[in-house]
Amino acid sequence: MLLIMVGSTSCSTSYKYSHKKNREQVSIHVDEDPMYFNQKDLLAQKFDSKQVTRGVFLAVPFIGQAISYATNSVKTFIQSDKTKYFAKYGAGKSQLFFYNTISTTNFIDPSGMQFKGFKLIRTVENSDHKTDTAFYASFSVDLSNPYEIVNNSSFRLKLDSLNVKYSKAKVSGTNYYLPWKWFTKNRHRLNLDIQIAVRSSWITEQTQIYNNIELGTFTLSLRNIPLDPEASDYKQYYDRVKDTVLSGNCFLVPRSFANMKGESAQLSKCWSQGLYEISANVNEAGKPGLVTPVPNSYDFIMSQFQFYLMNQVVPNMKFP
Repeated sequence: MLLIMVGSTSCSTSYKYSHKKNREQVSIHVDEDPMYFNQKDLLAQKFDSKQVTRGVFLAVPFIGQAISYATNSVKTFIQSDKTKYFAKYGAGKSQLFFYNTISTTNFIDPSGMQFKGFKLIRTVENSDHKTDTAFYASFSVDLSNPYEIVNNSSFRLKLDSLNVKYSKAKVSGTNYYLPWKWFTKNRHRLNLDIQIAVRSSWITEQTQIYNNIELGTFTLSLRNIPLDPEASDYKQYYDRVKDTVLSGNCFLVPRSFANMKGESAQLSKCWSQGLYEISANVNEAGKPGLVTPVPNSYDFIMSQFQFYLMNQVVPNMKFP
């Protein structure tokens, strides 16, 4: 009888760190540094052509990461919902150059790669009518295995820092159960998903035009984020998520075929600086019911193996 009474008279207060969206502005700031990834620092690689036999590819010349990134664990995503406990926002930036100079080598030459990462920032007007940073996340290219960039023509991202001061979605505060002083339950936690996409347009030497092609996507799912700086695990949580490598990968931005003017009157062929655009979207959930489990069976190494096999090994095979 008591349980029925308690369950029927519970209520929830709003949370002071949530549901902040007045004068909201969301922006992306791309970080560029042509020296961040310097291929001159890489050691020379050796590839034994005898390892490639008729119809069988025995070894891929990867250095460093030799373990598959495949995961079969159950992950979760935030369900879109029209209630106040769900919110989304995002930003993008276009007309960006992936490399700091043109190339005379090929369309996927990583030399001069200047894309270092980016910052995603959401600001709101606080109670003092001043602009305050509600959300801040900084990402950079993961260089734990730099050979991946030259061997697979792709890169991954990692989280450098995160700070969520105010959520856009409403987060329920303390739940009180009658009698008021008997039962309380604190939530004060936020769940969010960050989805990042990189797209590009380019033209090949054979005048094939590729327009607005998705080169890769990344996902970062964060659960039970504390918003209250007084929470016992506040600092530990934000320290723990630093350097988290995001799910997914992205191919290097292809360079468009072009021409360059040399000292003579004739034009010589070259490849551009790689035009691209990047976007990031955030989904927030202020209650656990909006988080749904989904299976994940993405195998990064296998996808790169197929790309390497079909584009570099098979075309160069010679059969008797």
